[in-house]
Amino acid sequence: MHAWLWLKDRPLATSRDLYDAWHALKFVVQEIDRPLADRIGRALAALPKRPPAEQLEALRGEVLEALRRPSTLPRIRQAMWKTYAHAKKKGRLDPHGTRELRERPAVRHLARARTRASARGVE
Repeated sequence: MHAWLWLKDRPLATSRDLYDAWHALKFVVQEIDRPLADRIGRALAALPKRPPAEQLEALRGEVLEALRRPSTLPRIRQAMWKTYAHAKKKGRLDPHGTRELRERPAVRHLARARTRASARGVE
């Protein structure tokens, strides 16, 4: 929901503005729908330097619509593992402040919260 509100309220005057917003949200959209995320990425790459505002808003709308869709426990788990592995490989994890992902309650909690929010119609 926070990502949706952030993008909805973010000013988009140039293709660079939209590209920067996409860079912040693309992993979330990939978790929800990888083929759609790939298509949006290709559309962004094909934008001219000064696209019409309607074109920027159409792409924003696609991302917003994708962010409204719920994810699943396997997708959340896969995204967490991917992020964890990348951070571990790059040495960005504090070994004293992190727990192994084998401790699944956090993953289940995230999935349940997202499912409940979706059922209530919360974005």
